[in-house]
Amino acid sequence: MPFHARLLYLLGILALAVASANAAITPTQTSITGLGNGIVGLVYPPQTGTSPNPNIKFSSNNTTASENKIWSATSVPPGLTFNPSGILSGKPSKAGTFTMNLSVRVGKQVRDTGSRTIVVVDTLPPIITPSTLPGGKLDNPYQANTPNNGFKLSGTGGTPFGPNSQYPTGYYWQLIPGKLVSQRLPQGMTLNPNGVISGTPVWPRPPVPSTSQTYTLQVRATDFLGKSATANFTLVIAPPQGPEILTDCPLPSGLEKYPYPVVQLKARYGKESYSWPKPAGLPPGLVWNERGYISGTPTTRGTYPVVIKVVDANGLFATKNCSITIRPAPEIIVKDIFKCARVGDSYCEEIEAWGGDQPYTWTATGMPPGMTIQALGNSKAKICGNFTQNGSFTINVTAKDQAGR
Repeated sequence: MPFHARLLYLLGILALAVASANAAITPTQTSITGLGNGIVGLVYPPQTGTSPNPNIKFSSNNTTASENKIWSATSVPPGLTFNPSGILSGKPSKAGTFTMNLSVRVGKQVRDTGSRTIVVVDTLPPIITPSTLPGGKLDNPYQANTPNNGFKLSGTGGTPFGPNSQYPTGYYWQLIPGKLVSQRLPQGMTLNPNGVISGTPVWPRPPVPSTSQTYTLQVRATDFLGKSATANFTLVIAPPQGPEILTDCPLPSGLEKYPYPVVQLKARYGKESYSWPKPAGLPPGLVWNERGYISGTPTTRGTYPVVIKVVDANGLFATKNCSITIRPAPEIIVKDIFKCARVGDSYCEEIEAWGGDQPYTWTATGMPPGMTIQALGNSKAKICGNFTQNGSFTINVTAKDQAGR
């Protein structure tokens, strides 16, 4: 912000203090009505336009331009000088109200006297609020739905920058980082010079903590005059939501010695991508991969408790207790039938199978003439008929379940 524009802004917020004891002594600048307030540390007087006024020169109605005039003054504000030519200039160094007693003489004769009052102000640094910031969550934009898409720090007091300056919110804001990670903003977040804290907090590397993290931040606000104040803020960032396993339990059943139907484990929430460690308790013969697929050929029947686990990109995980039942494959309960029979006998014998997916389809080869096989319910069959031919016969019986096993 150009220096003259700053002073123009200050001139607008500082009232002019005028005290006139003798109207005969006046400043030569017609644009200045009386003497303006001074500000500690800034050149006096303030600017009144696009060109600076480097000083104030006094004149007297009781003298002429051709006369050799000598000016003097008492109670001049510290930091300002009043020279014999009637020029007041400098930078006030102390706040207060100062009434200058002025006189002008020609030779030894005092021609005119008067007084002027200057008020010098020393503004206080800003006051920063609040001390506790709104909480945030890892992997979630901080205060995304606010007007600033973040949280705006605020301050009062001091001498704010003007609304048309490069810091229209009034102050220049800085974060003073400490040595510890907890004394800085989380990775992914920033504080911009206008006091807006924004961004998406992330954890540098997995695993992320499972508890909230507290940050103690020191922030400095600097006003137009370069005066600054610091304040400590507390920011709590909660852990992100971890993953959740969507796969239903129990897992699909399988049959021993037959390929297991491939199952893809599924999850939601957390931070993708997911990895799936080996589930604890998998039935013998089944395998898995880290993309979440279970496959293979189970070798042993039974019901197996299985614990599945998913880990997200943040290192957060979820587990779920499941089970897999491995059913027996179809198996005929063998009976030693038809040990001995005579031609002409009528005979029926039941056979039975179990396992697989009933009901079964039954077939038989090598049977004696006159005998047939028929299904009897879901798991049984019967071989019936009349023996019409003598001989020794070997009967091969097949039971197939619904899947053709």
